[in-house]
Parts: sequence; structure tokens; C-alpha cells
Amino acid sequence: MRLESFDKGSLTVCVKGGGCDGWRFLGRLSSLIMVASDCAVQSIIINPPGDMTVPISRAIEQLVRSNPVVVLDVPRTDRDVEDDFGYVVLGRDEGFLCLRDALDENRYSIFIAPLKTKVELASKCAYIIADILGFTSHLSFGVRFGVYELLSNVVEHGKETGSQKWICLGISREGDKLTISIVDKREGFDPTGEKGFDLGRYLSSGKKRGLGLVLTQKITDSMQYSRESGFNRIFFEKSATSSDTAAYTDKEAKMEQFEVGKPKLLRDGLYLITLEGDLDTKGALVMEDLINQLIEQKIYRVALDFGKVPFVSSAGVGILLGMVSTLRGESGDVFFVGVSPKVMSVFRLLNLDDFFTIVDTEKSLVGS
Repeated sequence: MRLESFDKGSLTVCVKGGGCDGWRFLGRLSSLIMVASDCAVQSIIINPPGDMTVPISRAIEQLVRSNPVVVLDVPRTDRDVEDDFGYVVLGRDEGFLCLRDALDENRYSIFIAPLKTKVELASKCAYIIADILGFTSHLSFGVRFGVYELLSNVVEHGKETGSQKWICLGISREGDKLTISIVDKREGFDPTGEKGFDLGRYLSSGKKRGLGLVLTQKITDSMQYSRESGFNRIFFEKSATSSDTAAYTDKEAKMEQFEVGKPKLLRDGLYLITLEGDLDTKGALVMEDLINQLIEQKIYRVALDFGKVPFVSSAGVGILLGMVSTLRGESGDVFFVGVSPKVMSVFRLLNLDDFFTIVDTEKSLVGS
């Protein structure tokens, strides 16, 4: 996926799909919807990949129907124009400019004026970009927090005006690593000064400021500051966990923490399958294999026991959408049994609680 445009006024995001297949795209879109909701984005215009299978296309359509904020359309091509400096302009407004590298869709730049309102806007934009680059919504929120705190610090301590007022925020992905850079030409201040943190000492000192920067250091893998030729440069990095970004080639290693039981016949061609573990990216790989096995065995009606599933990520939602659409396309269905309130909250956030067939217990299935 890549960001095609960002309208600051209406908070409309235009995204082009690509770089992932099937349920992975569903997971990425689910994650973007959750992030967009968190940022009060009013509209997501999405151009999905053109090679989706029929079940996945149906699942995408259902996700769109369930979330009116999403619109299926072709992104505006007039923005996809390289300027003299090799960038694509994604959005501009007074005191705000968002760019994407014309040759590398994993590199973005945001320029803002040193105003609190622009800091909030830039942190939301960074949040969305990190998610579009393929990082989890949880990690992306950490990026939003860190960017907000660091930019706020620059605005608070800087005094220069005119041509020196602009702050440049860089966001790039290389492998499983997300790098954030902040460059400005204002008064120098090292945000990495306090390496350790003692909560008791902090509270007893009577301090009311600085906690945000300490927390930013804790949620990053590394953070550095330098001042050269009048420029302040801050860099911080964040790597996704192996469950989010490791290559899919080592599938066996990824399946260790999520287990699927053997189908157990309940009645009339309805099979119960017990799930155990976090249904994240690793679990989605297991579920993908399960779908293939069910189709091969011509099992189209299944009940998934979620009693031992404490967490479902956007990737998990994507594979579940694909599974439901696939089996319903074969005149079957998927029943969700014993869904915890936490998992249910994810389904409700994406308005899928009515689309999924959810029952309280296994007994209700046998007796129906």
C-alpha cells in the first residue's frame, strides 16, 4: 500500500493497494480503518489490487459496506507527478506539506510550521503513514506518540523565525525497521539527555514536564541527537516484532504459538475447530492453511471456538473475513463461539459483529 494523497482540511486519505495479496490486504485495510478512526479521518479512498480472488473481493466489499468511511475508487492520478526535486506532493496547506519520494514509496517527508496545531496534524499523518508502510496499529500509535512529543519539544524550545522556522519530519521503512528523523534550524535542545527514569524520584521532584520525552525513549529501539551546521537532528528507530514483519518463508517457526485443533463433527456437516493463542500475523498463516485444508476436504460449515483466543490483530481480522467469504461462497458458513469481550471489541470497531455469525456456546449450535 502507498499513500496517494492526504487532505488536511477534510482529513481525507487516498491509498493505492499493492504489495500484498488476499487476506494480507484485508488485514492491512482493517488496520488502516482502525488507525483512521483513531485520527478522526473522515474518508479513506482505496484502490485495491486488481488481482483479488472472488472471495477476497467479496470480503473487501463487506468491509467497505460495514465502514462508510471507506470508499472504493481509483486514486487521483493528477497528484502522481514528480516535481523537480524528485518528490510527489501528497498534500499541502498553509504551514503543512506532505511528500513521498518519487523513486521509493517507502520514504515520506512532512514539513510543518512550528505551531501546536501543525504538530498534532503531523503526528496523525505519521501515524497513518507508519500503518500504510505495513507496521501494526500498536507500533504506529507509538510513532504518533513519539513524533508528537519530539515536535512539541522543538516548537517549545525554538525561537527562530522566517526561513528557519520549518521543521522537517522524515518517515522511512527499510526491511522491518521504521526510521523517524526530525530536522530543524532552531535553538538546540537534546531530548535524549535523561537516559534513566525513576518514577518515585520523578514524582518527589515536583516536575511537571519532561515525562513525554522519557516515555518516547522507552518506546523506541534507539534515539540519537546531534547538532551540525546550525541544524538539530533527531533520529529514532522502531523495529516491528517478528510476528509482524519477518519473512513468510519460515512458516513452521511462525506457527509455534497458535494452534488449530482437528475438525470435530457436531451435526449435519457442521464441524467444530478449537483455536488457541493470539490470532496475529503468525496465527493468520495457520488459518490460511486451515482454509485450504477445509476446501480440499469439502468442509464448508465450521464453528470456530475462540475460548482460548485472547487477542485478534488486524491481520487476524483479514483472514477471518477471507474465510467467511470463501465458505459462504460455497453455500457454507462460519460460526464464532465463545468470543471474548476484547476480541468482540475489535469486531465492533470494524462494524463486523453483525456480518460474522457469533454464538455464545457450543450447545447453542448443537441445539439450533
